[in-house]
Amino acid sequence: MQKPCVVQTRADIQAIKDRLDKGLAALASAVTGNQAYAAKQLDDLKPFVLPLLASPVVGEGSAYDAAYALARCLPGALHDAAFAVASALQMVVQSRQEGMPTCRNL
Repeated sequence: MQKPCVVQTRADIQAIKDRLDKGLAALASAVTGNQAYAAKQLDDLKPFVLPLLASPVVGEGSAYDAAYALARCLPGALHDAAFAVASALQMVVQSRQEGMPTCRNL
């Protein structure tokens, strides 16, 4: 049987995860709904998404969906490659968190 403090801590973490998931889903929805506006705001929006791409609390789903929505705001060929851009961002963020060498570190 788990201690009450462990149960409460897990419930608190789940509540935080749910709030982050809802916030990221709202961000992705807003970006998808108005890509022209979001394209002008990418520098302001990315700090809400990129750190969460490798978060063990949020997981890959919500943060990746939001990164994908932001990548669809990129111009030209990058817009067409939004899936690849979002996937690459996720890999870079995760590798930095895990201390893996990146091109800059080599």
